[in-house]
Amino acid sequence: MKISQILKILHYLFNISRCSPNQKSPCFDYHLNRCLGVCTNEISSKDYIKKVIKPLVLFLRGKKRNLITSLEKEMKIFSLNEEFEEAKRIRNQLFSLNKIMDFSLLDKSFLEEEIKTKTSIKRIEGYDISNLGNEVMVGSMVVFENGKPFKEEYKKFRIKKVKKQSDVDCLKEVIKRRIKHSEWPNPDLILVDGGKPQVNAVEKVLNSHIPVIGIAKGKKRNKDELIYSENNGWVEQEKSLLIKVRDEAHRFAINYQRKIKRGKLIEKSN
Repeated sequence: MKISQILKILHYLFNISRCSPNQKSPCFDYHLNRCLGVCTNEISSKDYIKKVIKPLVLFLRGKKRNLITSLEKEMKIFSLNEEFEEAKRIRNQLFSLNKIMDFSLLDKSFLEEEIKTKTSIKRIEGYDISNLGNEVMVGSMVVFENGKPFKEEYKKFRIKKVKKQSDVDCLKEVIKRRIKHSEWPNPDLILVDGGKPQVNAVEKVLNSHIPVIGIAKGKKRNKDELIYSENNGWVEQEKSLLIKVRDEAHRFAINYQRKIKRGKLIEKSN
């Protein structure tokens, strides 16, 4: 088993923080209910040790049974005190812990289920930036669910803060604005039109486990090279789908840009 796989499982089981205190905005794990609020200062160091570190240490020492007993008691106390959100969090944690024996015996079936869950890509969000110099800069977000466009959830972004032409900066602005919408369903994968600079920028903004893939066209604009940090075995097999998402995001962005441009021309003619 790879270290990265073990860390993903431990993060999933114990809500281990992957963000930093005093961030400007909540991390993406926070929107997924997998961060207890380190980035938003909602949890103190003392509570973080109690809720995350101590259970993790028990588990790593092979004392899963003791951990489960302790968590069951805590869940009952929270329920009696009508702290239902915390009771629900512990209930979900217990459900996951009961799937495995202990850290040294992470059984194959559980690992396969975790990997399958992580690589089961149902919802893809595709992003593209379109601009006419500095005059009209826009971004698009398209959604594919189960391999098909879900046009009801497409989103348009008029770039507001970037003043000079920079696809990377425009993309960062779009992603920052997107993650503020916790009411929107979370994606299983994010696709961007671009190479390593775009992928790195999005990963830095997200600061989460959600995979980010780029499609780079190359200097001659004749390639479709997939750019990603970690191969989950799914990416190369679904290259044709990812290209469709990229092309749809590009089409949607271009149409939005042209609509704005037409509006400006009409204003001038009047």
